[in-house]
Amino acid sequence: MGCELELAKLFITATVLCFLLAVMKFSLGWLALSAMFGGPVMIACRILGQEDEDYVKVYLEALQCPHLREPE
Repeated sequence: MGCELELAKLFITATVLCFLLAVMKFSLGWLALSAMFGGPVMIACRILGQEDEDYVKVYLEALQCPHLREPE
């Protein structure tokens, strides 16, 4: 069960913050949002991590570098 570490930390932090807001405001909307971050979003993160643990990091780095070399 691989999971991307950076994304997992971000989603866990978002889950905890949404849960704390739900408790403080007695809001079901925040509670539903925390359940979404804790459930389906973490499952998607684990699915991405099964193929390659640095999938998103490598993908974002590939978007930043040029695809063509400059002529010499």
